[in-house]
This record gives sequence, structure tokens and C-alpha cells, in this order.
Amino acid sequence: MDNSFAQFGFIDLEDNFLAKTTYDVNIWMEARGFEAVPLFAYDCTGQPVGVPVEPGKPAPNVILQYRIMAQAAGLGETGLNGLFLTPEFGPRQRFAMLLTDAELEADKPFQPYLCKDCGKCVAACPLQALNPDKGTKAGFAGCESLVAARDNDLCRRCRNGAFVTNEGRFNTVERVAAACSRVCIAALEERGATQEKFTHPFRQSAPWGRDIVGDKVQ
Repeated sequence: MDNSFAQFGFIDLEDNFLAKTTYDVNIWMEARGFEAVPLFAYDCTGQPVGVPVEPGKPAPNVILQYRIMAQAAGLGETGLNGLFLTPEFGPRQRFAMLLTDAELEADKPFQPYLCKDCGKCVAACPLQALNPDKGTKAGFAGCESLVAARDNDLCRRCRNGAFVTNEGRFNTVERVAAACSRVCIAALEERGATQEKFTHPFRQSAPWGRDIVGDKVQ
């Protein structure tokens, strides 16, 4: 994995640009008399969120599941590959959250229609880490969509654009640039499903893939 994406496409975006923007909005709201708390949109799946470290101890702060929050806010849906999709950009965005007591007009929760379970993400994974047959429904209540079961151990060994994050992010696997995301971008583009259009086709050559040891696969 080229470290340039990890630095500029992930760390700089989340830890600098997105974090500062969220903080600035937070300050703006507090200056107008509202309570506001900025939160990172980290993937906390499988983490002991809200569980005391031992009996009798207070429960720690709860980390909100950003995909559910984003869908509740009307922004998009979780696709079969487990990545969050929006009508504007498909899987190509990052999120932050801000809790406030300000009275804001609510949008309707997003009803899934983007993914359509085409299965291209499943077929594109060289490690076969996605299994729709063992998938589960996920998302905001009443607006759920099918999400394929994912072998996280295989994802951690991915050589196709994914990488493992740091301990502060629960060592989760970042997949926005991985094969399962790239094929999703191309599939949405082919259907004309996303509002932002590329000047040239996103995919202009045959997709590449590498197995666990780094050998090329068809």
C-alpha cells in the first residue's frame, strides 16, 4: 500500500481538515449559546462500547455508530461491502459528528436504493473476505440493507488498497481505497447512480488484485 494515500487521503483529511472543520463549527454553535460536542466518526464495530472495565465501575462514554447516524440524517446507506454510500459520492467521503442541543430541522432517514446488492464488491475481493450468504441487515431501524459478512482477519492482510489503522481507531481496517470500494465506485458510475461525475471514466484499465502473499491474481 502506497503510504501517500494513508497520509493524504486518510490521516490529513480526518485528523486535520475534518477535525478542524468540526471544531470550528462547534465553537460557532457554542458562541451562540448552544451546547455542542464534536465526535470522530470511528468504526467501533465489535468494541466493548459502554461496558464498565469491571463490575461496579461506571460505564465509559458511548461511541455513536456513525453509519446509523448518517443514515438517520438522510445522507445515505450502508452498502453490501459495509461501506457508507451517498447519492453524491458513493463510498468516497469521510464523516465527523457533532452533538448539540440546538433545535435543528431534521431530514428524513435515507431509504436504501444505491447499492442494489449487485455483488461486484464480493467478486472483486482477491481474498474472498466478503460473504453475502452470511450477511446481516444493518442500518437505521426501518431502513436496513444487507451487509455481507466480512472476515476482518483477511482484510487486515489485504494488499489491495486497505490498511490497518492505529490503536486510537481500534485498529480497524480502512477500505475506502481498497478493491471492494474501487469496484463499487465503478459500478455506481456505470449505472449513473452518483451525482458527481468524473470527466473521464473512473476505471480506464483492467482491475488489479493481489493475494495474501502479494502475488497477482486475475
